[in-house]
Amino acid sequence: HSIEEAVFLGRKIIVLGNSPGTIIQQMENHEAGTADYRGKELFFQRCKVLRKLLMEECHAKQA
Repeated sequence: HSIEEAVFLGRKIIVLGNSPGTIIQQMENHEAGTADYRGKELFFQRCKVLRKLLMEECHAKQA
């Protein structure tokens, strides 16, 4: 799966942390699945936020 797929299909997106059971972020995504969503700025913003969260969590694990 990919970030873009999660944002396009998921009405609620949950980002898990490195520690078991740790939720970093929960995102409501009511626009998911609509035909024109992938072309909207909101889609790209949500992908960017999720990518940043995952990168930060990845770097925190390495430190």
